[in-house]
Amino acid sequence: MKRFYRPGPLDLSSPPVYPTSPWQAQRLPRTFQPWIHHDAQSWYLSDTPSVDKLHACLTRLGQTQAWFWPEKPILFLTDLHADAQAFLASLEACAWIQRFGPGPEEFHLAQPRDAARLILGGDCLDKGPDNLALLRVIRRLRDLGTDLTLLAGNHDLRLLLAMRSIGATDCPRNGHFFVRLGSKAIPFFRQLLDTYPELRPTHLPSADLCRAALLPAPDWPERFAEAAAGRLTPEQIKRELQRLAKRVNAFSQRCQVEGLNWQDIYAATRIWQQLFLQAEGEFAWFYPSLQLLEPSASLLFIHAGCDDSSALELAERGAEVLNQRFRAALLEEPFQLYFSSLGNMVRTKYRPQDGHLSQIGRDALERAGILALVHGHRNLHLGQRITLRAGVLNVECDASLNLATRSQEGLEGEGCAVTIIHPEGCILGLSNDYPSIRVFRPEQMAALIQRLNL
Repeated sequence: MKRFYRPGPLDLSSPPVYPTSPWQAQRLPRTFQPWIHHDAQSWYLSDTPSVDKLHACLTRLGQTQAWFWPEKPILFLTDLHADAQAFLASLEACAWIQRFGPGPEEFHLAQPRDAARLILGGDCLDKGPDNLALLRVIRRLRDLGTDLTLLAGNHDLRLLLAMRSIGATDCPRNGHFFVRLGSKAIPFFRQLLDTYPELRPTHLPSADLCRAALLPAPDWPERFAEAAAGRLTPEQIKRELQRLAKRVNAFSQRCQVEGLNWQDIYAATRIWQQLFLQAEGEFAWFYPSLQLLEPSASLLFIHAGCDDSSALELAERGAEVLNQRFRAALLEEPFQLYFSSLGNMVRTKYRPQDGHLSQIGRDALERAGILALVHGHRNLHLGQRITLRAGVLNVECDASLNLATRSQEGLEGEGCAVTIIHPEGCILGLSNDYPSIRVFRPEQMAALIQRLNL
């Protein structure tokens, strides 16, 4: 795939050539295919506007002169969820790294470090199999001088907010953020205990006090409903309480399966705080590096999506103001951030309880120069997908890389996927779960108009 970094025209006429190594996944696509193709698994219309509106939207998106493209290739990977091997396989497939051993840090750059940009779309943490290995791979890429941007995902954000709420379980608005993590975080806690025994506190509170520092009190649901009134709708409050009850039970059961008691979990949180929140911690660089969003030419890179409020602020004040507000909000009250428009951008799935994206938001995005959102968060089984939502093109890139997700959802083998934005004016979706590399160009909108008989 080295041709993606060569100057001059992009050659898609011959089969892709992949680097080979003993550690590279072998099931990689061997052909190229237009993204807006007869295969409905590649693209999707999320809403059904009138024929006239849909025709106008597709016509607008098909005007190649309206699109601007980055000056150098962008490699977008997202929702890695602590799977360092899938990350390395994806970087190797697009010839960004060359591995010289099986270890997660045994690689060097295969291209000049300024040949492309690398954007990670959030959800680096949680689930497994190895949070620490993935973080060390990211740090090595930084040390090697890669032009690297880290976006915040909902799992990354929830973990930070949970750790900041420990000991504040009597707070009616924030007392549930730790248990809101759910049982998926427990393998990470087990890994911290096993890897850093020297950081385990020598003196711990009793099991009952540890539990009280992590879980909200029995009367917390009533106090939360009262405190959240006016900020959340009654339906949102009901959902939050239902989610909490399920996660308390699942968390306790998973702890028993893993052989962990409440003192163990509390000790793991203290280790996490030392590693991530203290200035000398091994991963103290991670959270200060996170951004909310990253615009580039006509594209906006983000973890989950956008709503009208954020789109209007982006158009009026710019991306850096949003990023500054997000970084400041990380230090403020968890509830206020997570349920704000900023929080919506890392967790929305455009459900009724999420922030709304309408033509108002679409028009604001266009005023900001944005024609497409490139994001993850909504995991897919057949590689990347393009969705038209509220007149905004969405390139959905969560290709279920993580091994835990793949095992749970019946996907074979390790994941391998990368979305490449090329300066020549196209987007390529590579995934080992789909037989071809999808290629999007704006002029494909004309073919879609014909196919839909508009």
